[in-house]
Amino acid sequence: MPKSIKKPPNGRQQFLINRTMISSNIETKAQEVLDQAGIKSSPVEVEQIAKHFGIEIKKGPSNDFSGLLLHKADKAYIAVNSNEAKVRQRFTIAHEIGHFILHKNSSVFVEYRDNQKGIIRTPKELEANAFAAALLMPSASLEKDMAVIVKKGMFEESDLKTLCEKYAVSEDAMKIRLINLSYILDA
Repeated sequence: MPKSIKKPPNGRQQFLINRTMISSNIETKAQEVLDQAGIKSSPVEVEQIAKHFGIEIKKGPSNDFSGLLLHKADKAYIAVNSNEAKVRQRFTIAHEIGHFILHKNSSVFVEYRDNQKGIIRTPKELEANAFAAALLMPSASLEKDMAVIVKKGMFEESDLKTLCEKYAVSEDAMKIRLINLSYILDA
């Protein structure tokens, strides 16, 4: 049985989505995007996916936001805060791709940088987070990795680090994904 892992540190719980809120539709959409972009291995090349969909990525420093999507007519742009860690930038790009795919009727999304506890996210933000997680850490791939881990014994912190490296995501993002897929317990 997998080891319980503590909740992510305060401020990162905004990515934690109740398992029932992760719809199979979002998982399916993320897999379709991976298939359409020809992505078959990890870490997922989010910039290649953006390019496949004609989304231009611009990076620059900001004290106010992690990322934003601007979608006008036939053009789409993602702006990413270059001050943030590379794993955070990857999640932000995947999140904004989620808005592009899931919320086609909206033209602008801004993901403000806030690490405050108890922030209430809109359904669209929760959906984009779930999409980003499914895109960066595909469930079929994680299922195979977890089968190998469980076969060798108990899930350990070193396993978490190995998964984070393989998928190029933060420990918080991986913990939340594993909790949402019921591979580890939310302690």
